[in-house]
Amino acid sequence: MKEFILINKTKFFLLLRVTIIFTLGMGFISLLGQHEKSNIILVFPFMTQLLIHLYDFVEFQRMNKILNSQPFIRLTEIGLKKTYSDKTIKLISPKPILQGYVDNFPIKCEVENGILRITADINRDLTENSQKEKLISVFGKENVQYDLLGIGLIYDSLRQKRISFKDLIYELRQFIEIIKTEDLNNYDTKA
Repeated sequence: MKEFILINKTKFFLLLRVTIIFTLGMGFISLLGQHEKSNIILVFPFMTQLLIHLYDFVEFQRMNKILNSQPFIRLTEIGLKKTYSDKTIKLISPKPILQGYVDNFPIKCEVENGILRITADINRDLTENSQKEKLISVFGKENVQYDLLGIGLIYDSLRQKRISFKDLIYELRQFIEIIKTEDLNNYDTKA
């Protein structure tokens, strides 16, 4: 809870200011118009803000629980570090992620809707169907995802429970090796 509050204090106070201004404006309008439902108009913005923060907190806890579960917490042993995404965007809650380099390749682990995704930051415009098919043939179609963020290995809740740390490292290194041999360039300049 303390971690969530410390990370989101800027967002919380920004939304509180916006809510107060909105509530004062609505209160002024309801006084001028002698609106019948003025109590609802005054309470609604605060209830909305409370629900937004409650939802963000539950999501934050769920993401932390998955990242802190075995075998994913042990990824810090091979060089990934816990950090937070979207820190600079004031209206979006930062999300916990693991980020770093494995075999000199940039990797990011993030959780969305209870599914952990290990993403290799590649230039997706340079990928060809044969390269995608190679990854799918090794890991399975349901375990590989392509989107604007790059190529990712997917670990749903069932797969998260079955995999050991040794198997996870093996899959991760195999994934990176395929990306390197298929010459899928990454955006990062460190590698």
